[in-house]
Amino acid sequence: MKKLPKIALSAMFMMLLAGCTTNTPTSSSSSANPSSSSTTKGSTASSSSTPDSTPSSASSSSTTKPSTSSSSSKPTVTVTSVRITGYDSTQVMDNSSLTLKAEVEGSAKNLRVNWSTSNEQVATVTNGIVRFKGVAADSEVTITATSRDDQTKFDSVTFQVKHGIINTANSRGSIDTSMIFEDGTITTDIGDTALLFADVYGTRWYVETTITINEFLETENYPKIGLMTGTDSNGFWNGLDMKNYFFYIDALKAQSSWTNFNFVAQNEAGTDWDWGHQKAPFTVAGTDKAEKGMPFKMGLLRDGADYFLFAEKTVDGEKQMYAYAHTNITDIAADEPSYAWIGGWSTSYTISDYRALVGEQVDGMYGEVTEINLPMESTVLFTGESYKLNATTNTINYDYKNLKFSSNNETVATVDKDGNIQATNTPGKAVITVSYGSLSKEFTVEVTDDAKFKVDIDGKMDDLIWSEEVKNNKFHYALNGEGEYIDFYAAKNSKGVYIYADYYVNEQKSGNTSGNWWENDNFEFRFKTVSDRTVKTIEGLNTDATGGQGWVSGNKTSNLTKYYVSTPEVLENGKSHLVFELFSSYEDLQRRGETVNKNTPIGFQVGSNPASGWKACQWWDSNDFSAYPKITEDGFQYTVDETLICPTGEHDYTNWTVEQKATCTADGTEGHHCRLCGHHETRVIQSNGSHTYDESQITVVTPATCIAEGKGTVKCTSCGEDVEVTLPIDYSNHSGKYENGEWTCCHERLEKAVEFNYPAGKNWITNNYILGVMQNDADWTVEVDVDMVRTNGEKDAARGWAGQIQVENDDGTFDDKDAHKWCWRQDWWGWGYYNLAPGADQSVVNKEGNCGVWDESAFDNGFNDYKDSVLDNCNLKQTISYSHETGVVTIVTIVTAKAGSQAGKHTTITYTSRAFPSDKKVEVAFGMLWNMEGTHKINSVKLTGNVVEGPHVGQGVGLVA
Repeated sequence: MKKLPKIALSAMFMMLLAGCTTNTPTSSSSSANPSSSSTTKGSTASSSSTPDSTPSSASSSSTTKPSTSSSSSKPTVTVTSVRITGYDSTQVMDNSSLTLKAEVEGSAKNLRVNWSTSNEQVATVTNGIVRFKGVAADSEVTITATSRDDQTKFDSVTFQVKHGIINTANSRGSIDTSMIFEDGTITTDIGDTALLFADVYGTRWYVETTITINEFLETENYPKIGLMTGTDSNGFWNGLDMKNYFFYIDALKAQSSWTNFNFVAQNEAGTDWDWGHQKAPFTVAGTDKAEKGMPFKMGLLRDGADYFLFAEKTVDGEKQMYAYAHTNITDIAADEPSYAWIGGWSTSYTISDYRALVGEQVDGMYGEVTEINLPMESTVLFTGESYKLNATTNTINYDYKNLKFSSNNETVATVDKDGNIQATNTPGKAVITVSYGSLSKEFTVEVTDDAKFKVDIDGKMDDLIWSEEVKNNKFHYALNGEGEYIDFYAAKNSKGVYIYADYYVNEQKSGNTSGNWWENDNFEFRFKTVSDRTVKTIEGLNTDATGGQGWVSGNKTSNLTKYYVSTPEVLENGKSHLVFELFSSYEDLQRRGETVNKNTPIGFQVGSNPASGWKACQWWDSNDFSAYPKITEDGFQYTVDETLICPTGEHDYTNWTVEQKATCTADGTEGHHCRLCGHHETRVIQSNGSHTYDESQITVVTPATCIAEGKGTVKCTSCGEDVEVTLPIDYSNHSGKYENGEWTCCHERLEKAVEFNYPAGKNWITNNYILGVMQNDADWTVEVDVDMVRTNGEKDAARGWAGQIQVENDDGTFDDKDAHKWCWRQDWWGWGYYNLAPGADQSVVNKEGNCGVWDESAFDNGFNDYKDSVLDNCNLKQTISYSHETGVVTIVTIVTAKAGSQAGKHTTITYTSRAFPSDKKVEVAFGMLWNMEGTHKINSVKLTGNVVEGPHVGQGVGLVA
């Protein structure tokens, strides 16, 4: 239900009572004119009148005052005052109403008044009901209530009647006008709405508004809002007796901002909008998008059958209204007037800054024409053929009635006021002149009777354009169903592009009777070309929308200029056969501003959606133009003149790919091609001369040991052959036992120095190298000699070396968890369950704290020399000893500076652990500490005791082979 306007109290327009006056209204309510600035009550002098308990039935047009003489049959009535109530503000909108009341104080009850208006052209009043009429401009009117018993007693209210650009009385929907006097805004609730422009009913007008989208209906995926025009005075649409157009923002509920706008007419049945035939789509830049909760502006100009669509455009940082599109449509005849309104459905919105221009005011909306543009300079027509010459100017919004066409030889070709050229049966030439004021441009028409220029769009391939070359160079397109396919043929001449399709499917889709083209047998396609070294869609193919989608349907509809669709034929094999023939002129293809002519390379992209389902060509989403079949005079060709696509010889190449693999004894080749024109280049892949392989892919046949090489096989990465390779001696893979501190197989304690080169960014790896796995059922000792160089430049005692002892799990594995290990580092800090950490919380698993002591006096500046200099280049000799009796491990480490001011000096660090289990294996390891960057070189390892495993790589981070 539509809300009545909410009248806000405004001190600016309220009149205060100024006291008493002796002014007396005249006897005629139409001539009674109390001061418009006064609401003064009448005199308190008494008068005689007959009391009446019923409201007065006298109208404001009454011209006779009640008698003031006394009657002997009636008592004398004394009136003391009259006061008008029932209004909150004296500022009101035209085309609105309100109900006033008159309170009369006197010697009797239910005293009556006569109501009057100062201007019946502005407002009428009956029994206190005031109806404010539509006014052309802001006006003023005074409403007076006069006592019937004493005409010297009255009250008047002067209303300021504001001309409403929006006629809220005739508008539809739930409308809130409570803010209209404060900021001019009108807000709607979600639903069907139509806010009518009060002054618009004609054939030449311009309307504009700022719209802020507030909310959408949750269940509506395609809400719409915009500017409408139609023949219904209340803004209704979709009815048989109505004609309507809709300029809308193409909103989707799932989005919050939109850049696409469009224009659509009501369908012929009057049941819906003709969504399949939008008329003037355009897209604004992201800086000018419409956004939920933010104001955006739209404008619509009508001039007869020409409609111009305006939206904001940012130019030099400033927003201005810009004509993005023009369409000529005659569903509403050029001389048939129409209304205009802001409207839509499933949307709550607020409007502001709305305006309407009519008559001569519209002239200011036209741009200045400084040039005329024609799509081509000439064309060839077959005798009797017609042609539409589409002329444009530098501006979209110009007065099309001033664009003139003329022919200098009407015996050859005539032209009408809209640019429609008609070739006669007389061959020859005619010059068509297009003029606008003092500007002009010429277009040459050659009329010929040469049959090769005659093409009838009739579903027959009997015209000369369908040559044997064209028929041989067809594009065979397999569909999803068994044996389903489309054979496409294409050609072009000086006028445009022709497509012929033989369409075979197993069953018809929807019987080809659906009103929606996609619900029948169909195919859709796009023409692609290369512009500015970029593959682009030729947008002009589609008259209704951007995106360049052309389509044709088995229901005998298409969005192309000329087309033919046959009636489905059922063949003996049961297949359904249709024939499609289509034509698109170069002028049509240029309607979005592109330059397209006979020499333009045109690629063909196609998809079809028959009953067996959607099928797109392989290059549907490809930007490789060389993969597209291209339309030529001789049919579909994949290769055309490269200079038409890459005229400068600058190519956009794909990556190199191997075309012939190189072997170990022969060269190979690789190639790449231009994605635009297909230009192809190759280069040699040199033979390696010997087999190459990835060592990580070697399959070991015989493992290498510390004393013997191994054997393996691997596939050659050059020729693919299986190659046998020799595996080098693996000094860490011992074939003997470790006894008395050495391996029985190679008699080495540490076969060779092991070096690690640590990268930056690694964290704690205290088990990078396993010194040995020892059995705790007896005493054991591990002795290690290590050189360390630290290169990260950070003078930090927490960057360098560390060690770890880890107790086995019950299943004999090692899990590297704090509950099973003790770790120590170069600054005598430790952690893990077996860390002694005097003073630390012994109830926690990870007991962090100092576990060692050192000789601070060993270096000149004590700890500072140690962390800043010594640790950058030092040697450490570490003896790790386990006592089976106590379970305690003691570590004595001698750190000797090898360079710098402390070179040759050394310190001794001693570490002590908690007791380890006496019935477990332990893994003794050495590693790096806290983002160490540099090298560890393990020179020697000596193990004494019950050795389970000798020295070997653990984590192996930074291991130098």
